[in-house]
Amino acid sequence: LQSLKIKPDNPDAFLNLGIIYKNLGLLEEALNSMTKSLTLNPNNPDAYLVLGGIHKDLGKLDEAVDSIIKLIELKPDNSDAHMTLAGIYKDLGDNDLALTSALKALKLKPDDPNIYNNCANLLLLNDEPKKSIAFYEQALRINPNCRSAMSGNGRALKKIGESHEGIKLLRKGDGHANIDINLGLTVYK
Repeated sequence: LQSLKIKPDNPDAFLNLGIIYKNLGLLEEALNSMTKSLTLNPNNPDAYLVLGGIHKDLGKLDEAVDSIIKLIELKPDNSDAHMTLAGIYKDLGDNDLALTSALKALKLKPDDPNIYNNCANLLLLNDEPKKSIAFYEQALRINPNCRSAMSGNGRALKKIGESHEGIKLLRKGDGHANIDINLGLTVYK
């Protein structure tokens, strides 16, 4: 707030204030701060990321999509933005668009086991266990200790009838009972 008293037209001060408000759960105040920040600097990709998170927290998923798409227009090579968009599409129930966004993130960051795991989870949600197995296995090649990929792979193997191997992986992966897609974690919380 001190920064805004000194320079009331500072878009970064409004951005930072919006992040603080969001972290405190003051979403309307956060939304107002981000709107002011973007009015002063409409080409700030960080502000669109925060704005997308605020909209998501407010349950305005269509507005969240619009914010993240604007971010991607400004920074098309931002894999985190594509993963955030994938998470929002998943929340909207559109697993196909979620997978498309996650695959774009994967092209940008091909050595990220979490993205492979997320793609595999989406494929499993789309009832494509055989395809998901390849993604889980790649996640495990990159990070052999990725327990969520072990569990997901175990669920996929069980789904295609390889119960013995599937149960072994589920146990090794600590039995993650649910598909724990970590999509959208890059949105400020």
